[in-house]
Amino acid sequence: VWNRSPEKCEDLKQKGAKVAETAKAVVDACDIVFACTADPVSARAVVFGEHGVLAGISKGKQYVDMSTVDEETVVEIGKAVRAKGGLFLEAPVSGSKGPAL
Repeated sequence: VWNRSPEKCEDLKQKGAKVAETAKAVVDACDIVFACTADPVSARAVVFGEHGVLAGISKGKQYVDMSTVDEETVVEIGKAVRAKGGLFLEAPVSGSKGPAL
């Protein structure tokens, strides 16, 4: 697991989860990665930021974005993941906003 706020991983760590230093490290260690962020800015930061998801994506890696964000953000992330050979699935959690696509 990984979180931009490392302290939020403590409960999971205490239950035996392995905590990664970066989003890239999670992608490196897993074939399928799930993410759920609060807004487009954080969704982009997790993917495109230094040591982000995109830095670890390669052929066959899968990225599932469960963030409920705007269509532009989803399309941008999906294109970037696929351009590196990864697979992308938009799977937004229902909330107060409508799905992007």
